Amino acid sequence: MTVHNATEYLAIMDQFTQTLLTDLSAAEVSEALAKRGIALSPEDAKARCASLVRWKNLMPSARDPRVPTVTALRHTLARFQVTRLGGTVHQQVTKVLQMRDSTREVARELLGSMAALLSKILSRATSAMRGHRSASP
Repeated sequence: MTVHNATEYLAIMDQFTQTLLTDLSAAEVSEALAKRGIALSPEDAKARCASLVRWKNLMPSARDPRVPTVTALRHTLARFQVTRLGGTVHQQVTKVLQMRDSTREVARELLGSMAALLSKILSRATSAMRGHRSASP
């Protein structure tokens, strides 16, 4: 199931690593992702954040629980921050994914020259085969 949600996990980590000491609730994550065209309910965002906490990419935010209402307390307790390791891993993953895209572009650029080279090889091999047949008694 994680592979199917990889885009969501990357987008969530993008939100947390955009600025230093970002502190977000699952609802704020859901809203931010919606602006980027990724539909994720607050409940699903909370579940994804909880998974990222288990994997040590995020941690529960250390906020002062002295709030005026129970609703505000629940909102305060359900906030998350990126861990140092989680931020570092996300930056490295982002670089690897960018390099993967660059590699695809380079490979596409080389396809033309590779096709020309293969045509030359085929032509020479065909000529050699014809020469070998004509040399036969």
